[in-house]
Amino acid sequence: MADNVELDAGSGGAVVAADDISSVWYQQVKLVDGTLNSTQIIAAGNGTSGAALRVTVSSDSTGVLSVDDNGGSLTVDNGGTFVVQEDGAALTALQVIDNVVHVDDAAFTLGTSSGVMIMGFAGTQSVNANDAGAIAMETDGAVHIHDGGNAITVDWAGTAPPIGAGTEAAALRVTIATDSTGVLSVDDNGGALTVDNGGTFVVQEDGAALTALQLIDNVVAVLGTATYTEASTSGNVIGVVRNDALATLADTDNEIAPLQVNNEGALYITPQAYNSGGCKGFTSIDLDESEEDVATGACVVYSMYFWNSTAAPLWAQLFNTNTVTVGATAPTFNFIIPANADSDGSGVVIPIPACGLEFTTALTVAVTTGSGTDSGAPGANAAGAFILYED
Repeated sequence: MADNVELDAGSGGAVVAADDISSVWYQQVKLVDGTLNSTQIIAAGNGTSGAALRVTVSSDSTGVLSVDDNGGSLTVDNGGTFVVQEDGAALTALQVIDNVVHVDDAAFTLGTSSGVMIMGFAGTQSVNANDAGAIAMETDGAVHIHDGGNAITVDWAGTAPPIGAGTEAAALRVTIATDSTGVLSVDDNGGALTVDNGGTFVVQEDGAALTALQLIDNVVAVLGTATYTEASTSGNVIGVVRNDALATLADTDNEIAPLQVNNEGALYITPQAYNSGGCKGFTSIDLDESEEDVATGACVVYSMYFWNSTAAPLWAQLFNTNTVTVGATAPTFNFIIPANADSDGSGVVIPIPACGLEFTTALTVAVTTGSGTDSGAPGANAAGAFILYED
């Protein structure tokens, strides 16, 4: 069918532009200038012929904003009220704002360093609980600190104003000292506030309290500085129990019990070898002039038994060393081993105190037919020994 539609099909009505698509008419409309009574058609290019307006917005390296209207080119530059800016005062302002966070480790310089200023109020003000308020300060910048009733002024570090007649605000810098009489003085940067013993706060360097402290510190004694004197030397006394006859004071193992002393104050002890395995034993059934090592280092001997199976006496030689030449090296101890004058033999047990017999270097033994530095050789299996020791 034909395009366009006549409004009055009966008798020559107006014709409206339309587009016939499959017997359906779509009205064609042109965009015109929106000014009252204007019929100026909005168009592409020079703006005099009809076209749809398609806008593309972009900017170049100089900051100029361009609007592409589907064929023409409408340019909005910095001369108008809309400003596109990548550099200049706006950028500078943004760069200053980011100085709120100070990351430089350089020293602060008044007039050049930037940061967030904490504001104060020079004067008095009333602030309700939980309300915000300004920091109170003096006109010279000194900040007020409230200590429960009195206003203490803290000044810039190193530049405290002087204390006048007591009516001027100033930083409080306190130096505490005592004189020889025990009076505590507080120096408040020019004035002198004295706290003496007349008040409820007592400064004491002498008297009962000091005496008590001096007795308490006697728990720790400095060794080697003084000789103990009964009734004048103080210290901690270890609690003990006097028992003229040693008795059991604890019921079972692992219970706490006091130490016990006799009527002379001597502590009861039970001497014994220290090592966990107890004493060690040395035995030989053929001791002669060829020495034998019992211990190669220092040791303590607790028991010795020597025997002799011959009809003549023999001699035991003990050396506090492992470097021995029998007949030339003098023995440390030398004693006779009696004979029984028959084949049954005889022997001797050497009595040793409970604390033992100490050999500081080593212990070597030999048996000879004579005493001292003798090297006479007994017969085979003529003598032997059994020795208990701890090294």
